[in-house]
Amino acid sequence: MSGNVISTLAGATLGQRLVVGLESADSCGRLHVTLTEQNHADGIGWFDQRTLRLDSRQWSQLRTLFSAIDREVAMAEPHEPPATIPFPALFDDRSDEEGLSQQVG
Repeated sequence: MSGNVISTLAGATLGQRLVVGLESADSCGRLHVTLTEQNHADGIGWFDQRTLRLDSRQWSQLRTLFSAIDREVAMAEPHEPPATIPFPALFDDRSDEEGLSQQVG
């Protein structure tokens, strides 16, 4: 099996990471998405802790699930009202009209 690293995501600590890759599963050209948890140790470097291989059907189902989760998270996030900054009025429209009518009359 041969594979390519697509991305490396930082883990919860400096000594952890998640490697996302594509791996050729067989001679027919089918691909697996691989998620490999790696840890780092002094004197050893990065080593695989465990790998999860997803076939195309599982990957498709996971993408659908992530889309649904994204929608739920977006709806659950608190929506703060937009901040408005009050600007001092140069004049009050009503007082200006009264002032004009007094000047004219």
